This record gives sequence, C-alpha cells and structure tokens, in this order.
Amino acid sequence: MHAVWNLVSVGAPEACWPYTGRTNNSGYGKHRKIYEHVFGPLEPGLVVMHLCNNRACCNPAHLQAGTQSANLE
Repeated sequence: MHAVWNLVSVGAPEACWPYTGRTNNSGYGKHRKIYEHVFGPLEPGLVVMHLCNNRACCNPAHLQAGTQSANLE
C-alpha cells in the first residue's frame, strides 16, 4: 500500500474519505497522488476534479480527470 493512504480516513465506498495530513492554503491534500496511484499518471494539461466538491476527499470514486475549465464549471 502506498504510504499516502496512511493519512486517508477510508470509510464507506460512497462516503468522502478525508485526507488527514497537512493541506495547502486552499484546503487540498493529496488527492492527485491518490488518483495517480489508483488510475495512473494524468495526461498533460489535465487536473484531478472532486465530483463531491470536497477538497479534502481522496475517495477514488469521487475523483475524475478533466480540464481546468471543466473543473471550474
């Protein structure tokens, strides 16, 4: 298991799984690392979007790759 999972509070499959470690000034944790660990590297120009709109969430079911403009919609 990747070490970053030690700082994720894994819960029910449909629930948000908050990152419990340090976050940046905007409240984001390690969602990108989790996404790439589960799904592989992001293609250039893509970002990881939170389908749940919870910046701390690391549940792979709540993460999706997309463009920055789609992320702002």
